[in-house]
Amino acid sequence: MDTTIPDETLTRLLPASCRLLLQDGLPLAAVLRLIYRYGGGPVCVPCTVEESSELAQAIGLEAAQKLSAKCANSSFYVPRAHRLQRYCRDKAILQAYTEGQIIRDIAQVHRVSDRTVATVIARDGKPNRQVRRRGARS
Repeated sequence: MDTTIPDETLTRLLPASCRLLLQDGLPLAAVLRLIYRYGGGPVCVPCTVEESSELAQAIGLEAAQKLSAKCANSSFYVPRAHRLQRYCRDKAILQAYTEGQIIRDIAQVHRVSDRTVATVIARDGKPNRQVRRRGARS
């Protein structure tokens, strides 16, 4: 199973405010790093960005300079991108299940319930092997 996610899918799952950053010329990779580092809170954009600044370290110097050119000396809220996070989590759950991991172990890794893992698998429409639980006899 291929674990890469097409850029179009990533873009579609981003919150509207993050898609606006893409329209302003920020690369997708920089927007994703911005969400990873600041998601759920504010980011302060300085007037000038140096290589050692926190923002440049988080998203890259060139992207930080582009962001500074648009939003200098301001701050804005970076959303957590729940839809994108859930999509990536579900894809990883399906990958682990396809590779033969048991539901209980998958649930522990992703910090969700067994039922959530089973729901993700069922929603995918591929319950193609018997559900195995830890301690069950074959």
